[in-house]
Amino acid sequence: MLYPKIGTLFKLAHWEAEGRNKNRWEAVDELLPDTAGLHYVDPETIVVTEKLDGSNMWVNLRDGAIGKRSGLVTEDKSDRFHAEVGASVLENIREMGASLAPFGWPELIVYGELVGPKVNSSGRLFPDRQMVVFDIAALDENGRARHFFRWDAVKAFCEVAGLTHVPEIYWSGSLEYDAVRVYVQEVKSAVNPAEDAEGIVVRDGSDTSTCRRRIAKIRRKDFPDAGRE
Repeated sequence: MLYPKIGTLFKLAHWEAEGRNKNRWEAVDELLPDTAGLHYVDPETIVVTEKLDGSNMWVNLRDGAIGKRSGLVTEDKSDRFHAEVGASVLENIREMGASLAPFGWPELIVYGELVGPKVNSSGRLFPDRQMVVFDIAALDENGRARHFFRWDAVKAFCEVAGLTHVPEIYWSGSLEYDAVRVYVQEVKSAVNPAEDAEGIVVRDGSDTSTCRRRIAKIRRKDFPDAGRE
């Protein structure tokens, strides 16, 4: 089951510029219908994690399927990293099966980012390829998501299963445009503080819904002052 598409925290507007980057999109102070609800939840439930520049992947613990953003992985060479890391994750989790029973194992799908060398720019942060978890869904009898885990449950599962989850980064206050813009342009990676973070993912940590999940992303380069010629 593919993960629901994550929208942006603010609307991205198109503009044209002279020079090499003629077509650009930038975040503007305007909300989107799909992610606006996130701006109105209790600030105490907001969780901010680092956005990693990896490749989406997932593993189905019920049937052992391994997937990516476009669907199931294949035997094609381009899917080799997903297949190798996914097989390792499944093997490790199966060995921990009894300990994971309280979480509903094996009726689960684990979602994450494939990171490491040769996976977009994530090799600058991770010397080895691995799956970094960002969400988990419980399955119904038809193999669809019955509900997603609260963020604290995701972290607890990862601790028991020996998996890494996306790192939380400090955030305080409301999600006002100017505050988020300044923060994202300055925030460093929690994995390697010597590197800039690609961006952030903001979620309602108490959300378990399968429709219009309260989660959104925004990148450093989405803001107009970041890299404009």
